[in-house]
Amino acid sequence: YLMQPSVFFTKEFYKKYGPFGVTSDFVTEYELWLKFSKEKMPTVVDEVISKFRIEENTKTKKMFNKLLIEDRKIASKYTSNKIILALHDLNNYFRKIVAQFV
Repeated sequence: YLMQPSVFFTKEFYKKYGPFGVTSDFVTEYELWLKFSKEKMPTVVDEVISKFRIEENTKTKKMFNKLLIEDRKIASKYTSNKIILALHDLNNYFRKIVAQFV
């Protein structure tokens, strides 16, 4: 996943694909990344650009299952490929496991 604080994109991309989604409470940037990737895959920079933490009292931590449900709905909107969706679900399964320890 692309962490929002570490992402940079051109003004032209923003004008073409619009602002972050307003239909989601949790994964507002995810839909924008999917739109971007239809035209161009991101360039990965192999260095730390930003860091973030998930605190106990944050919306992300308190409502993580809802976040994963919204995440899945957005993924389903952009593909009906069962393999991709299964891999997405598997990734979310492991995200849920890791979230228990952070």
